[in-house]
Formats: sequence, structure tokens, C-alpha cells
Amino acid sequence: MWVARSNRDDRKKYPKFEPGDGFREKWLPRIVITTGLCLAAAAFYFAGALGGDPETKPQLDLAVDSVFPTDGSIQPRQTTVTIDLATGWELTQLSINGVAIPPSEVSTAGDALGIYTFDPGPGRVIEVFEVGEVRVTAVIVNQVVDDEVRTIGWRFTTT
Repeated sequence: MWVARSNRDDRKKYPKFEPGDGFREKWLPRIVITTGLCLAAAAFYFAGALGGDPETKPQLDLAVDSVFPTDGSIQPRQTTVTIDLATGWELTQLSINGVAIPPSEVSTAGDALGIYTFDPGPGRVIEVFEVGEVRVTAVIVNQVVDDEVRTIGWRFTTT
């Protein structure tokens, strides 16, 4: 809503800004350079935050919805290893650091969901992960096309 100004004397109290002598020579270049540096810094920040190098972000196979721990992450030594497969895929073999995990130690969230989990612990083939890099390999098979077998691999680091 527009309101009419009732007191016109305010214009006399606050005169219009008029640059003084030396403004164009002294302050204008500083303002332009500072604005340019701020825009360049913002461009570099957003380019790094949004873009990134595509080779540093590993792409999962289309048959895999997700894995945990994620590739390259740092986890505690007793972390759970999980692979979530797309519909129509089944896990046939899970190996961690070259040790085949028996199917009896791999729990599922139901065949329809395709989520397979291994928890290290006492009495298991792996009780706790060694400190350092852990390599996980999963052999999966397509339930519709029996000839389609894929090997999925990822790694993480334990502390």
C-alpha cells in the first residue's frame, strides 16, 4: 500500500547523495575490484560444492541401489556391511577382504526388498575388522536372466 509522505522537509535533512571530488578516481575502482573478487570467490565455492570431479565419486552399478559403508568412507571396526540390490537381483556370494561370508551369516530383510547385511561379531567368520582398508566384493545374479552375473566391489577404511 502506498502512503503519501506528509512531511516534505525530510528532503532537506537528508540530501541526495552526490559523489564528492575524487570519488571516481579513488573509491569507484575499489568497489569494482572488491565486487569482482567476491563474485569470483563465490563462483569458485559453488563450482567446488556443486560440481566436483566425477572420477572421485564412484558410480554404483544399476543393479545396486546402495551400499553401506559407502565407498571410501571411514567407519569403526565393528561396522555393519549392507548391500541393497535393485528389484530382480539376488546376492549369491559376499566376500570381505577375500574371506567368503557363509550365507547363514548374511541376513536379509526379505527377498522382495533385496537388502543383505553382514554383522561382524563373536562366533562369526569375521569377529571384528582389522584397522585399515576393508575390501568388499558381492557377486549378484539377475533372477530373471540367469546368465547375467555381476561382481560389485567397494572399499572403506576402519579405525
